[in-house]
Amino acid sequence: MDNITLQIADFSITVAVPYLGPINAHSLLDQGFVQLQTSTNADPFLYTVEYFGYSQSGFGYLGYELESINSEKNGTNDYYWSLAINGAAASVGMDSVWLNPGDVASWTYVSYASVKTSAMRDRITELNRRRGQRQTLRQARKPIVP
Repeated sequence: MDNITLQIADFSITVAVPYLGPINAHSLLDQGFVQLQTSTNADPFLYTVEYFGYSQSGFGYLGYELESINSEKNGTNDYYWSLAINGAAASVGMDSVWLNPGDVASWTYVSYASVKTSAMRDRITELNRRRGQRQTLRQARKPIVP
């Protein structure tokens, strides 16, 4: 049976997930998490994702983005989680990257300054703008008191 490999470089995590049919990088992260669970380690790593939907700024569909793994969060000291497939940086959200048997999906915590292409830098800038808008909305919410 063919596998797809999930790597989380910063935490030395590697797991081979059986390829059972079409799968995106978001689902691979979920399946890798489940596969690594044991009776003594229910949470092999913790992660959060956020849905960014569509951008009105010309970027179109932004989709889901990985926001954190364990204690490493996007935006901390200008670092973010970068997805690479077979060594090439993904240019779309994790739910839009479709994987094939034998692929290696690697998550690496990288500095914004290391981003090589302007297109990727623009995408990250747009995601950060959206994160800021969401944070502002969350802070503006007032609890409803009965």
